[in-house]
Amino acid sequence: MGAPAGEEHALAIAMLADLVRCEGWDVHDLGANMPAESFAHAVQQSNDVVAVCVGVTVEPSIPAARETIATVKSLCPDIPVYVGGAAIRG
Repeated sequence: MGAPAGEEHALAIAMLADLVRCEGWDVHDLGANMPAESFAHAVQQSNDVVAVCVGVTVEPSIPAARETIATVKSLCPDIPVYVGGAAIRG
């Protein structure tokens, strides 16, 4: 779990990570402002990744989130990517 480059809101990521941990999952909290390549590299280096979560709080971060998703999917096409946050509509 993490937020894309330029997204400075780490609190929501940390809160969700804690909730998922409480359900018994191992979670890597990458925090905020994670460049797409670094995000994807962290996914590749982690063992037993079952999903990736990208948090987007402000609309200006949406292009960076798209880049992060595309980069993760290009390197790890079989891992689902979930996106959420206040900036995500629909």
